[in-house]
This record gives sequence, structure tokens and C-alpha cells, in this order.
Amino acid sequence: MSTYADLKDRAKNMALVEDDTLAGIFVNDVYRDLVVQAQLKCTSTTETLTQGQNLYTFSGFGITDLGMIQYVMYRASGQTDGYILDQSDLETVLQLSSTNPTGYLRKYALQGLDNLYVWPASQQTGDVLIIYYAQEPAALALANDVPSSVPTQWQHLISIGAAARLTDAVGEDITLATALQNKYDLLYASFVKWVKSRQGRGTQMMSSGYARSVAMPPHDRSAYYSHYSPGY
Repeated sequence: MSTYADLKDRAKNMALVEDDTLAGIFVNDVYRDLVVQAQLKCTSTTETLTQGQNLYTFSGFGITDLGMIQYVMYRASGQTDGYILDQSDLETVLQLSSTNPTGYLRKYALQGLDNLYVWPASQQTGDVLIIYYAQEPAALALANDVPSSVPTQWQHLISIGAAARLTDAVGEDITLATALQNKYDLLYASFVKWVKSRQGRGTQMMSSGYARSVAMPPHDRSAYYSHYSPGY
């Protein structure tokens, strides 16, 4: 397992740069991007809504590690079942909310990094949103800190990505920066494929409806014969 010091040293060696502070910044940037984009560290939180209110903030909910929203589920007060809201664009949600309707929530839209709009506004205080999201990992700070949210066999990606950014920031070797970025992109694609493979193929669903045609069973066409003769 790589430590923060290891990752910085490898990034500096690949980038041919000695700036330890800048290397540390880019190591943490790449680490955070990997964890969030591949949704490696996830959680959910249940937040209470207020009657008639359609604008909320993640900071107001106390969410300080939001990396990426996965799903937003709504559950009416007193109910045990809920359902996932449709993600929409801000313009649509604002237009639908122009008459200040209340009721069972159907849609949500994001504005900037902190604002969450819902439509319609909650019909009563006590309704809840269950927000599923990918978390940002805690930044690496001490030399012996480890990027535990990334599997050990893929932690070298952090150094390569940091080296590409480090070389590009210094700007002294564009060819090296491009080569490192291409290497990172290639390995990142393999990493994403590996992450998806861990999720499995999922349940195979039986097709519905009627078949357009019925296939014939296996057979030997050479066994066919006909009573037709050219002489008749």
C-alpha cells in the first residue's frame, strides 16, 4: 500500500519536478477525482423537509463531503415506502414551481455546488429526502497517510495522474505531460472497467411480449428431399 510520501515522490520522479508542495496538491486532487468519479466511497443521509419550502442547501443539511449525487429518494411523513425523484434541469423545476404548488415531490434540480431545488414543495413538515451520494475522501496530509478509498493495486494511478498535472503546471516539458496524461487516461479506462466488473452483470431479465418468429429446432438440411423432378 502506498503512502502519501510515496505517491508524492513517484509523481515528482515521473514529472522530473522537485516541488513537494505542488506534488501534494495534485496527489490529493487526483485521489479525490478517482474516488468520486468511480463512486468508490458512498453513503446516504436522511433529511427532513419543511412545508412549502422548495430550496435547500447541502451545507444546510450538514453534508460537507458531497462528491456526486447518485439518487434522491422521497418519502412522505408517516409512510414506510418511498420512490426515487426524477433529476431535471433548473429551468423546468423553477417553471413548475412558479405557482408555489405543494404535494408529493416528483423532481429535483441542482444549482451550483450547494443548492437543491425540489418540485413541488413539500406538503407537510416531516416529509424526508434520502440522499445517496459519492463522498469525497479525507485529504492526505501526513507522510504515512494512505489513500485507503482506492484499492491497493490501483493506487499507482494517483501518482501518474499527479505527475501529468505537475508536468503540465510547470510547463517545461509538454511532450512528457502529454505522454503521462495519455498513460493515465489508458489506465483510468481499465480501472473503470474493473470497478464495473465488481458490480456484476446483474439479474438477467426474461424478455416480454411475443416472439416475432419461432426458430426451428437444430436440423440437418442435407437430409431434405423433394419429389419434384425436372422431367415432370
